[in-house]
Amino acid sequence: MQAENFQPAMPTAAPPMTQTPLPSPQLPSGQSFNYGAFVANTATPQPARMPTWNASQPLQSSPAPTWNVSQPLQSSPTPGWRLSQPLQSSPVAGTVRRGQFVNSRSRSNRNRRKLLIGGGIGICILLLATLGGYLFLQSSNQTLVLQQAIVYPTPVPTPPALNINDPHELYQQALARKPLFIDSLNAQSNYDWEAINTNGICTFQDQTLHATSVQGDQAVLCLEQALQFNNIAFQAQVTVHQGDTAGLAIRANKSGNQLYLFGITTTGRYMLASAQQKTGDQTQVIAGSLSTAIKQGLNQTNQLTIIARQHTFYLYVNGQYLTKVNDATATTGQVGVFSGDTQQNIPDATFSQAKVWGV
Repeated sequence: MQAENFQPAMPTAAPPMTQTPLPSPQLPSGQSFNYGAFVANTATPQPARMPTWNASQPLQSSPAPTWNVSQPLQSSPTPGWRLSQPLQSSPVAGTVRRGQFVNSRSRSNRNRRKLLIGGGIGICILLLATLGGYLFLQSSNQTLVLQQAIVYPTPVPTPPALNINDPHELYQQALARKPLFIDSLNAQSNYDWEAINTNGICTFQDQTLHATSVQGDQAVLCLEQALQFNNIAFQAQVTVHQGDTAGLAIRANKSGNQLYLFGITTTGRYMLASAQQKTGDQTQVIAGSLSTAIKQGLNQTNQLTIIARQHTFYLYVNGQYLTKVNDATATTGQVGVFSGDTQQNIPDATFSQAKVWGV
């Protein structure tokens, strides 16, 4: 086999060495020998102790390291190196220290990143907890405010009954009295308006009370929950936005299945209907007709007034008298509003300026 060629540098502190040419060794066939394949790396090389060479034996020197063709070159006093390992510099060159510094700085950067990520996650958790607490407090405050707001008013004593039979004079005398009940309907009040016995909702939007159904051909009934009335005049502003019917409710029970309904349509008709508990939710029209006093069409505002005295009812639209009806279905109850439709459309109507007077 062919020997490896080594060219290690000579120490700079030692004087130059001289070497007497030697005859070429006789090696087995297929092998060759390189005269420079040894290292003189002793602490202080001396020419007088130069190694001798015998063609029949490997070259040896007493202070210098021995070399074998089958083994890598090694030296005792200085750090050795072999072909199977990469060359490593001593700490003086600074390579190892620089590597240690770089590794330390990498570990420091990784630790810093971990701290930053952990801190960011902690801040996010803190913000979420703070937001959740704030929303919880806001919800609690709103619930508390709502509970505090819905304190039913004290009923006002009913004034003496009016002994008037003329519908026009009765209307004027009744509305000239001090109201028992005033609600602008621009927001929920302590009269506590709620949807009763219907598949719809009663909400306050744009400073009006909206009565909206979630299904066509079904009326929406919104009743105040605070007071009960007997002989009264009830008035409110009514505007139909969708559907074809809307109006007032009086003498309604808590379940909304016994009451009177006074409504108008977008085609200029009016009606008075009643419902009784024994007939369920079915209403019966007591009276109705066309009237030019009604503003027809959608988004038209009409003022409706109904006066109930014992078993007699007087109907008015925009201050004009319509008719008088007698019925004994109910004698007392709550007031409210409703919207409906006869053509399978979803009804929606708004109401404002609700007032009640004692008659």
